[in-house]
Amino acid sequence: MTESAPSAGAAQASPDAAAKELTGLTSAEGLTGTVGCRNNTNRTIAFRAVVTCGWSRDEYGEWKTLTPGATNTSKATCAYWSSGVASVNWEEA
Repeated sequence: MTESAPSAGAAQASPDAAAKELTGLTSAEGLTGTVGCRNNTNRTIAFRAVVTCGWSRDEYGEWKTLTPGATNTSKATCAYWSSGVASVNWEEA
């Protein structure tokens, strides 16, 4: 797993601020991308995996709600005819 910054689509003031709110680890295996995030704030935050797939549409994981200090994972799988996972990231709601 590698640490990754939130996606450009994350609704945050700046990438530095977003990185402090959620800490995430991303990984890819075969056609599936997984994100594990931890909520570093004192408020509830929701997130989901965003998987960029080669030769097929991007896929989005299930929304996960994190209370302060909590961790959880979200994953999404590319279509079987895809060339695989190009990148894995997350977005916040």
